[in-house]
Amino acid sequence: MHKFTLFLTVFPLALFCLLLASCGGRSYSALPSWVTAKPADQDGYRYFVGKGLSRADAIEDLTQEISRFFGIDVNSETKTRSLVTSKNDRVDRTASAMSQIRTRLAGYINIMGMEWVEDCPNGDEYYVLYKWPVANIKAEQQRRSVFAQSSDTSGKAQVDFLEAAGDSNCAGMPLEIVTTPEGADFTLNGGVYRGRTPIRLRNVCTGDYNLIISKNGYESISKKLSITPAGSSKKLVIEELVRKGKIIEIRSQIRGVNIEVNGELIGKTPVRHKFFYAEEYTIRATHPQIIPFIRVNIFDDTSKDTLELGLKMKPSQIDLTDFRIRNPDVIVRYRGEAVRGNILTGLDASEQHILLFEYYGKSALQDIKLTPGETTYIGTDKSNLKFR
Repeated sequence: MHKFTLFLTVFPLALFCLLLASCGGRSYSALPSWVTAKPADQDGYRYFVGKGLSRADAIEDLTQEISRFFGIDVNSETKTRSLVTSKNDRVDRTASAMSQIRTRLAGYINIMGMEWVEDCPNGDEYYVLYKWPVANIKAEQQRRSVFAQSSDTSGKAQVDFLEAAGDSNCAGMPLEIVTTPEGADFTLNGGVYRGRTPIRLRNVCTGDYNLIISKNGYESISKKLSITPAGSSKKLVIEELVRKGKIIEIRSQIRGVNIEVNGELIGKTPVRHKFFYAEEYTIRATHPQIIPFIRVNIFDDTSKDTLELGLKMKPSQIDLTDFRIRNPDVIVRYRGEAVRGNILTGLDASEQHILLFEYYGKSALQDIKLTPGETTYIGTDKSNLKFR
């Protein structure tokens, strides 16, 4: 029988597990009874069964069963991984390796003392059976109960801490790291300890550490701290993160366009506004002469200091109704073609628009100035035109 220590590391909505090396298996002429019915608790042990298409799948199923046993939701986002051998993260399958494992992630389940019992490969299916001392299960349930405890009982809002373990042979004072907002990543000495706030670290080795706190869209924090031997006190680090951002000037091809950011009017173009990084902004531009404009932006440190809005102007039109009534004998041409109706529509006010008037062999030109989105009425009498 093989004994080992298994660490199941849990983040919100994600499950990480150790994929255990195969302990060997054999073929069965008849399936053992534990495949169809999990053994009842006996001799101080609780039994867990995993099933899958391969041994790795069966181990994953086993770890998910353990997670559910501890009340941890396992859904489609559940993932597994193996701890790999590295400078700061060494894994042996013996209980004596506990003190060697330096790196811990927030919110782990310490499945200490669990033992492999039997494998059962059966065609396209694979089963594994493990047992875990009930006393160890109760101890882990008690340890995990501290997750919901507050670091402050003075009547202030409680902080639900995740917990990370250090070395079992270390006895430094507890370290609590709290940030506003929550969910910042931290490392001590480049990753010897790491996790996500709010967090409580226990069994941290005494000594001096470099603490780095980082969160997307916020300024990073780097500071020194010392962990002294455990006593009645604790080391509490409280940091309010400063958001990163920049002031950007919003411009448009015409001045005075109303600009709203996330539903709030900030002014008329050109207008300057501070935007924070890693946040989604809905920018809306309105003006009587433009087609309403909306765009969504997320800014970062590579964003330019100016934002040019590609606005489209509302189409204009020319109304010749009054001119036709006054001058029924004058032919009107636009861009070489005779105007048959009374309305010229869909005109771009930024372009030049010239009307040609013809009257008994003579002609006159008139440059018409248009305003975006508006109608220009032509009602002049032919006597005011300079025919040649």
